[in-house]
Parts: sequence; C-alpha cells; structure tokens
Amino acid sequence: MDRSCRKIQNIMINGNLSELEQLVQDETDDFTIPNLTQAYAELKHRNIPLAAEIVHFVEYELIKASYQNTAYQAVGMAKHDELSSRTADMVKCIDLIEKHHQTGLYTDIDESLVHRLRQTYAHVFFLKTHHRRLPLLQLQFCIGVFLKLVTGKPVNGFDIYAFTIDKGM
Repeated sequence: MDRSCRKIQNIMINGNLSELEQLVQDETDDFTIPNLTQAYAELKHRNIPLAAEIVHFVEYELIKASYQNTAYQAVGMAKHDELSSRTADMVKCIDLIEKHHQTGLYTDIDESLVHRLRQTYAHVFFLKTHHRRLPLLQLQFCIGVFLKLVTGKPVNGFDIYAFTIDKGM
C-alpha cells in the first residue's frame, strides 16, 4: 500500500472528518478515488471501527464517483445489446412454448414448459424496467402465479406472488 493510502487511512481512523473533506475538495495527488477505495476497503476488511460520519462521508463520495465516472456511451451500447439479446431470448422462449406445447390443454404441463416459463419470467423481470410501455409487469405477474400454482413452491423471484396466491386461497 502506498503512502497516500496510509495517509487516508490514518485520517479515517482518527475520525478527522474535516481533514478528509479538505483532502477530497483539494483533489491533490494524495487523494484519488482508487486510493480512497483501497484505504476504506482495507479498513473494513480488518474490521477497524470507524466513526459513523466517516463511513457515511466515504460511502457518499464513492457512490458519487461511481456515478460521475461511468462511461455513458459504452454502457449505453452494452445495455442496448443486452436488451436486444434478452428480448430475442424471451421471444424465442415464447415461440418454443407455442411450438412444442398445446397451450390450451392443462395436461401438457411438463418440466420443459416450466423451465421455459422460468426463463421467460427471468427475461420479463429484467426487461420490465426498460420497456415501460409494454405490459410486462402484468405478464410477470401471470407467469409468477402460474408457476406458483404448477410447482407449488415460490422460487425464482416470484415469492411475492406466491404470498398473494396463498393469502387468496
């Protein structure tokens, strides 16, 4: 660990919030976000007690730096690719359900249907925050209710719907 990390650690251990704030404001060579992260992580790892004000200030600064240093363009493109991929996978799962299962019959419920529905549920769970105009929350609820009724156990994140079903019965 270098000298600047030790300096930041000493300030945090001594509980000197004003000196830590001054160090952050000055943005000298002694203070960089990686140094603050390393110093704080090591103190937390060693279970060294820190004042609540120091903890709140350091965590606030780390969160603020995380938002400011995000490469929005690269993240936006990666997110777009992931959204496209998840949407395509969700459509593929639904197509497989339509192709291989007689959706009008209750006797055609097997493990492959449950597996495909769980995959669809996972994709819907992710996509519902990104495609707000589609009724994905309602679709998520319907799939969750169906899976709870078929499997009898609330798993894969639809336990809130299982509570609703159990309460209603």
